[in-house]
Amino acid sequence: MDDASLSQLISELPEKCIALMEDIDAAFSHTVNREESHDETAPPGTSAQESSSRVSLSGLLNALDGVAAQEGRILFATTNKYDSLDPALCRPGRMDIHIEFKLASKYQAYELYQRFYLPESEAEQDSEKESAPSSADTTPLVDLDEILDSSKPSCTSTLPTITTEKAAMRGISHLERAPKLSRAKVMQLASHFSDAIPERKLSMANLQGYLMAYKVRPFDAVKDLPDWVEKELAKVPPEIKQGDS
Repeated sequence: MDDASLSQLISELPEKCIALMEDIDAAFSHTVNREESHDETAPPGTSAQESSSRVSLSGLLNALDGVAAQEGRILFATTNKYDSLDPALCRPGRMDIHIEFKLASKYQAYELYQRFYLPESEAEQDSEKESAPSSADTTPLVDLDEILDSSKPSCTSTLPTITTEKAAMRGISHLERAPKLSRAKVMQLASHFSDAIPERKLSMANLQGYLMAYKVRPFDAVKDLPDWVEKELAKVPPEIKQGDS
């Protein structure tokens, strides 16, 4: 792709659309910072001559808001190297709103846990105000083994039944395999879960991947969390460990 093809591609976008440019810092053969356009210290394999892309910074700027640019479109651009972007690209009028997606906070960990295990019938009650349990709540965690031994999961579901001859499911769904927890119990578990998550040290993707392995085991997800966190923190670069301490 070169400047001309990029300009044509953007001009052919429909009116009132949303466009996304991912990793805008690495999407072009030439750097998106004019001050680094002649960087002789770049490692082999990263030079402009070795890339199939021939889009330049000026070509990108003209495509975004040049004479031929059209109104009524929203552009989202992502980058992992915000500081490497040229100020001309980041100035108001081209990129008006800048949002940094930081690592996960305790509040985000709390909300994520709820999204995984909150009963679906209660999760649909959007008008109900949710609040975190107070620190005075000392109700002990229920042991998962005791629940499974005392009673088998119910085979009834609150979801509407689809009566279609072609539709068939074999086995047991995750909804039926998971223990039936009240909103209060899920909130309590979420509080224990978030307490074990260090502030701004792990990404939301890390936490989501961890919970995916415990989709029907909410109690084990809390019990096994400290060991998992310790292993994940060992992988964190030193600058991140010290940055928010």
